[in-house]
Amino acid sequence: MNHPEMAVPDRQLKPDREVTVQTRTLDRFNFDRVDLNKLDIQGAEYVALLGARSTILRNRPGLMVEEKPFSEEHVESIAKTADPLRSYGMRAEGKS
Repeated sequence: MNHPEMAVPDRQLKPDREVTVQTRTLDRFNFDRVDLNKLDIQGAEYVALLGARSTILRNRPGLMVEEKPFSEEHVESIAKTADPLRSYGMRAEGKS
């Protein structure tokens, strides 16, 4: 089910085209129920978790976070990703 504030492209975009998009934190959607949150967002996992703090603390969803290092900067971001999770009282269950 789509949230009324979410949008999808109405046409296929060319890979070499730059597009400006509006961004919002997950918390700004004020979801009343979240059971699972899967993050596969190419290096933005840390900042996404910061922007989902209230949602995570209120709903205590399961979280799946995929991280594959693709640059030296991304390796540093991966190292920080667990910090907000620990501060929210969460821990890793497994890794594949």
